Amino acid sequence: MMMCTYNFLLQWGRDDVEIMFLGNKCDLEEERMVTEEKGQMLAARFMGKFFETSAKTGLNVKEAFLTLARDIMDKLDPPVRMGG
Repeated sequence: MMMCTYNFLLQWGRDDVEIMFLGNKCDLEEERMVTEEKGQMLAARFMGKFFETSAKTGLNVKEAFLTLARDIMDKLDPPVRMGG
């Protein structure tokens, strides 16, 4: 599965697309398959962002969504500002 995603990004990643990698279930450290460092490196390679998240605890879920929305809105012409 990971290789399919990787190949997709190589083929379709563009400057006009926001890319964000989420390391899910970070509350289950003993089941970790990818280190935070590898997640950060992959995000950097594709000029994206990386967040470790947990749906169970809510860690970084809101922050990741708001960051993605803000980055998309910043690319609009003219830029749109979010209130709040």
